[in-house]
Order: sequence, then C-alpha cells, then structure tokens
Amino acid sequence: MNTKLDLLQMTASQRIKHIIKTKNITIKDFCNRVGINRDTLGQMVKNDSDPKLPLLQACIREFPDLNPIWLLMGEGEMWKDDEATSLDLAKDIKEMKEQLNKIGERLENKL
Repeated sequence: MNTKLDLLQMTASQRIKHIIKTKNITIKDFCNRVGINRDTLGQMVKNDSDPKLPLLQACIREFPDLNPIWLLMGEGEMWKDDEATSLDLAKDIKEMKEQLNKIGERLENKL
C-alpha cells in the first residue's frame, strides 16, 4: 500500500502495521515500546480488529511525530512533521517574497 488512496482506506490495525514498517522497527521493538504482547498484536492484525484505546494512546505517546488523527481516523498526513514542514516552507516562501519585493522597491527608488 503506497498510494495516498491506499493509506486512506487502511483500517486502524493496518495503520499500526504501517507504522512499524515505516519506522523500520521490529515487531518486538514496537511491542516493547507500546507495552503490548506480540501475540496480541499478531491476532489484532490477522483479524483486522480495532486496536484498544491503551494501544492507540501508547502509539501516540511513543511516536510523538505521529499524527493522532491519521492513526485514529485515517485522515490527513501520517506524520505531523509533513504538515509542519509544509506550513513552515509556505511561511518561508511568503517571507522571502516580501523581502524580494522590498529589495525591488529599494532598487527602483535608487535608479
């Protein structure tokens, strides 16, 4: 599942599996970090059942860059940084345009 549409159609348990893959961590490491038994995680993914609230909370706590709205509802970007980076970049571009306009005005005044 690589397309944006695929990511939107994931179930919550598939999103958890995707976190493990994307973070490039082992299932054992993930389970240790979020405090879940490996067999419990395996059954959840196998049955495509909804994760319990404590697991979702642990994911949000252990992966602070994870977008909780994406985790819970499958909406938005997976990582907060993606959104923050886009917003910061747009802000930087706007500021640069303003600075260029000011420089252009000063050049025109000097000519």
